[in-house]
Amino acid sequence: MFLNNGAGLFGAESQIPIMAGSVRSIALGDVDADGDLDLLTPATAPRGVSIRLNNGLGVFSVPAINAEVSENNGIIAVTPGDLDADGDLDYVVCSPGSITSRLNQPVTLASTAATASAVFSTYPNPARTAVTVAGVAPRAAIAVLDALGRRVAAATADAAGTVQLNLPVGLAPGVYVVRAGAQVQRLLVE
Repeated sequence: MFLNNGAGLFGAESQIPIMAGSVRSIALGDVDADGDLDLLTPATAPRGVSIRLNNGLGVFSVPAINAEVSENNGIIAVTPGDLDADGDLDYVVCSPGSITSRLNQPVTLASTAATASAVFSTYPNPARTAVTVAGVAPRAAIAVLDALGRRVAAATADAAGTVQLNLPVGLAPGVYVVRAGAQVQRLLVE
């Protein structure tokens, strides 16, 4: 892995340890709903998917539970997506002759960051054009993220810890994540 410095220059190589075996592809997605892209790599022998969580600085570590998820067949590719529309990323693996889905459940793709309870509020929820976030730290950075961890809206809270985020015109209906520091909440957009 090589991190871009923002000016088109790449830093020194950094290696990420994954499940031993032949890796044919990689996939990125925010599996722990903390706003940064995590790494999923399929391996053919042993058969499974390695999950490495990004700390937001490009450092990938093993999650608390099930960093290596075993699969029955040799895997060609893995693709993350919110298959059950619950706001977190699941994944699909493609194997010779079959496609298998794996839902993100607390015992499947768990992390301590994703289980932290949120103390801020979002309203209205469901929202259409704007959402108010209250109860965050003064001047906190607030972001609305899509299922792949991409920022779709952002703002800074006022001195009272409140902000109104205007959602982009034409934002697709669905489940999004509102992030305030290390805390997250789901937001339904109609």
